[in-house]
Amino acid sequence: MKYRNTSTAKKAISLLATVAFLATTACGEEEQNGDTELDDSGGYLTVVVEPPLEVGSGQSFTIEVGFIDDDGDSIALQEVELEARLNQSEFSAGESVTTTDADGIARFEFAVEVAGADYQIEITADDENLEGASTTTHLFDVVAADVHRDNSTITADDVGIADGITPLEVTIELADQFGNPIHGVTPEFTASGEENQYGDCSESDEDGVAICEMISTNAGDKTLQITEPIEVTGDTVSFVDCHEEGEPFGGGNGSAEYPHRICAPHHLDVSELDHDIVFDAFVFYRDIDLADVEDFAPIGPEGSNERFGGTIDGNGFAVRNLTIDSPDSNSVALFGSIGEDGVIENLTLENMEFTGKEHVAAVATTNRGTITNTHVIGGTITADGRSGGFVATNEGTIADSSTSANVVNQGSITGGFAGNNTGIITDSYATGDVEGTLRTGGFVGSNSGTVDGAGAIEGCHATGDVVGADFTGGLVGWNDGDIRQSYATGDIQGEDRVAGLAGRHNEDGMIASSYSSGTVTGSSWVGGLVGLCYGSIMTSFSTADVEATGMAGGLVARTHEASVTESYAAGSVESSSTYTGALIGSNWETPVSASYWDQETTIVGSSDGGTGRTTAEFAEMDTFEDWDFNEIWTIGEAPDGVQRPIFQWQE
Repeated sequence: MKYRNTSTAKKAISLLATVAFLATTACGEEEQNGDTELDDSGGYLTVVVEPPLEVGSGQSFTIEVGFIDDDGDSIALQEVELEARLNQSEFSAGESVTTTDADGIARFEFAVEVAGADYQIEITADDENLEGASTTTHLFDVVAADVHRDNSTITADDVGIADGITPLEVTIELADQFGNPIHGVTPEFTASGEENQYGDCSESDEDGVAICEMISTNAGDKTLQITEPIEVTGDTVSFVDCHEEGEPFGGGNGSAEYPHRICAPHHLDVSELDHDIVFDAFVFYRDIDLADVEDFAPIGPEGSNERFGGTIDGNGFAVRNLTIDSPDSNSVALFGSIGEDGVIENLTLENMEFTGKEHVAAVATTNRGTITNTHVIGGTITADGRSGGFVATNEGTIADSSTSANVVNQGSITGGFAGNNTGIITDSYATGDVEGTLRTGGFVGSNSGTVDGAGAIEGCHATGDVVGADFTGGLVGWNDGDIRQSYATGDIQGEDRVAGLAGRHNEDGMIASSYSSGTVTGSSWVGGLVGLCYGSIMTSFSTADVEATGMAGGLVARTHEASVTESYAAGSVESSSTYTGALIGSNWETPVSASYWDQETTIVGSSDGGTGRTTAEFAEMDTFEDWDFNEIWTIGEAPDGVQRPIFQWQE
C-alpha cells in the first residue's frame, strides 16, 4: 500500500516584544548615584527566569537575563547590547537589544513554531568589561499544539474492494497549525455510503501518522472523514466489486462466504499457485477475454490431488476467445478435471477454439462433480480421441446447460455435448454439428450406465447434423443407459447401426417419451429412432425419413430380444433390403405392443411387428389403444407438420 506523506513546513522562530528592562539598584554608594559601571573586576551574565521545560508550538514564553558580580550581587547596567539565539541551526539568526533601564534586567519573549527536543537559548553581551560574556538557558522541548483542521489529512491510495473482507488501508496524518506532527493520538474516522465497517486505528507515530482499516460490502464512491480528535473531510475512494489489477485475484479469500473474485484474465491463471487453490470458491465479476493469453493451463488438471474440487460461480458472465492449439496433448479444456466436490455454475464460454489429441472439450475434460446453468456459444472442438462440445467425459451431474460448439474428431467416442456419459445429464442440449467415427452422437457419443441411476439423459435434445461411421445417432451413438423426454432433429449420416436417436440401444438401456425427426442415411441397421435394439422402447416415436442399402425400419431397423411398447413411426423408409419395415425392419423375439406406423407416409407397406394406420387415424385418440392421454400423450402438430400424438411436455 502506498501512503501520502505531508511534509511539515519548517518555520522560523518569532522573537516578540524583544526586551523590557526594570530599574533596580546596586549596593553602597554606587547604588545611590545610580550610574554604576563595571570595573576591571568584571561581572557575569546570568539567566534570572528560565523558559518552561515544555512549551507548545507558537506559544509565547518569557526569559529574563541579568548581570551579577563576582560576589553574586546584581549589577545594573545600561546601554549594554544583548543578543539571543536558539541552538537549532535553522534558527541561527538572533535578535539583539540594548539595555535602557536602570535595573539591568533584560526580558525576552519568544514563540517557537517548530516542535523539537532539547532547545536551548544562548544570550550574549557586548561590553568592554564583559567581552565575549554569554549564558544559556536549560534545555527545553517544544511540543505540537492542538491538532489543526487545515494541516491534518485522511487519505487512501488504493481501490476499495466491496467484498466485506478485503481491508482498505486508510492513512490519517495529524498536525498542528504550524505543521508539527502530533503523535500518541488514536484517531477515529468514518466514510460515506452504506455497509461500511471500521477497524481500530493505530496511535499516531512520530510523523503524526496513524494507520486504519475499513471494509465494505457496498460498491461506489465513499468520502473519508476524521471524526476524532477533529473533524476533517479527506479523500473520496472508489469501492469496486472486483479489483482488476489485484493479485492473484480481485478480492475475497476463497471461502464460501467470500470467494476469490475474478475480473481479469490473470485471475484465471492458477497454475503457479498452491495446488490447494483448486478447492477454493471463485466468483466472476466481469466478462473475461482471453484472446491475448498464450499457453493457458487448464484449471484443475487430471490427478486426484489436483482435480478442481472448489466452486465456480460465473455470476452470468462469460469467458471469451480462448484458443488452445495442442494437437499432441491430452486433456484440453478450460477446466481439466472436476472432482466429486467441484461445482461449476452460471458461466458462459464463447468462441473457444480447442485442438488436442484426446479428452478435448470446451468446459472440462472430465466432470465428476456438478455443472449447472453453464453454456458454450460457438467455437470448435478438434480432436483425435474422446471429445465433446461441452465435456469429454461426464461421470457427475450436469443440468440446465448447453453448447453450440462444432465437434470434429478423427478418433472414437464423439458427442455434441459429451463424448462419454456415465453420469446424469438433465435439461440440456447441443446444437452444433458433429463429425466422428465410432460411437458418434449429436448429444452423447457413448451413454453407459455403470451404477443405478447413472448413464441417464433426461429432458435433453440435439439439433445439429451428425456424420459418423458405426454406432451413429442423432442423440446417442451407443446407449446402455436411460433416455427420457429427449429428442434429436438433425440429419444423420453413418454406416452401420445408424439412427435418428440412438445408433445402438443395448439390453440395459431404456428409451421412454422421446422422439426423432430429420433424415437418417446409412448402410445397414438404419432406423428412424434406433438402429440396433436390445433394450426397451416405450412411449416414443419417430418422424425421421430413413434411407439405407441394408436393413432399415421407420422406428427400429433390428430388434433382438428387446421390447417395444406404445410407440409409432411416420417417416418414409427407403431400402433395397428385404429386411425393411415401416415400424421394424427385422424382429428377433421382441414383443411389440400398442405400436403403430403410418401406412401413407412410411411408404413401406409392412412391418415385422406393430399395426398400420392411416394418416387421418393418427389424428384420433381412439386409434391408440391403451395409450395414456391423461399424463403422457396429446394430439398436436408433430415434427412433420401433421396432427399426431405428441408428448404433453412438448407443448
